[in-house]
Amino acid sequence: MRAEQHRPTVSGKRVPTVAAGQSADGRTGPVAEVRHLQRVAGNRAVETVLQRMAKKKEKGKGRAPVVEPEPEPVNVVDAALGAIAGRLPGFGELPRNVRIDYATNAGILQPAGDGEALETVLTPDMGDDYEDAITEVQGELGRRGFVSGYDEAGAGASDWASSRISGAAGSLRESAEVKELWGGRTTLHHKISRSRLDLLLKWMKGNPRAKPMERFIERMKEVTGATSDTKVLWNMPANLELGAASDTRLSDPGSGFDGNVDQSGRNTPRTSALSEADRLITQLSEASTEEDFQEIADLLEEANVRHLNAYRGAVLSDPQVGQWEQKGSKWKRNNGT
Repeated sequence: MRAEQHRPTVSGKRVPTVAAGQSADGRTGPVAEVRHLQRVAGNRAVETVLQRMAKKKEKGKGRAPVVEPEPEPVNVVDAALGAIAGRLPGFGELPRNVRIDYATNAGILQPAGDGEALETVLTPDMGDDYEDAITEVQGELGRRGFVSGYDEAGAGASDWASSRISGAAGSLRESAEVKELWGGRTTLHHKISRSRLDLLLKWMKGNPRAKPMERFIERMKEVTGATSDTKVLWNMPANLELGAASDTRLSDPGSGFDGNVDQSGRNTPRTSALSEADRLITQLSEASTEEDFQEIADLLEEANVRHLNAYRGAVLSDPQVGQWEQKGSKWKRNNGT
């Protein structure tokens, strides 16, 4: 005696079992089977059976192949900096912009046409040329292996200064006079603030009337050791002065002008030129002319020339320690601010 086959149920009713491909009246084929099932159990039974067959078929399908994501493109600048860091201990600890300056000055990186993009020129597989460049970076690290100290209140080492400016600041910081006064806790203060210089760059962008400033920036690239327009203006030596760290300073002018005065309280010659340039920057607008930009460029050039003449070509001027007065644990700069 054959064991009774399991019969599916629909809403508790037994559904007649039909051999695959064969109807109850002897006809064969899936169509005959479906029609027979419709007659004896109704459409709902057919739907139930078809759903079970579909699920079984789906379960038997193989999984879709796993598609590996495309690898992200390698940043050529960071790859070059990483290769240098692998050769020179301490290099990787410097701020990224300082590392870029070292690599650019040594010829490992260079600007890629217009704009601020960089490209790799020398790679480790280039033999002696690359080794010479590494030796040059190593020499620079030995001479300027420091960054420019505190830049904003409570902040750490600055990330805006070029390696040339960082090196000069480090040398000043190591002087006996500065160490005795501030214990090495110093800041490179901007006379024309960076936010004001950024405002100047905003009015320059895409403006054909700003050509005089563009020519000035191009001349200053060699002086500052920077490559981008922003960093050139931020690193103008005539506009920088070492002083007490910002987080130890009273009455910081913020985005206001921060110049020097002489013993009578008048602006020094270099400060006079920069102060006037600062005033003119605040007056720039869509209506500004080429003459307006020329006047600002001339004043910045005047300050640069005065700086070079006064300090015999030194990158940074000596800190004006006589203008700083200690007030408890803080320092006040007596320059009218």
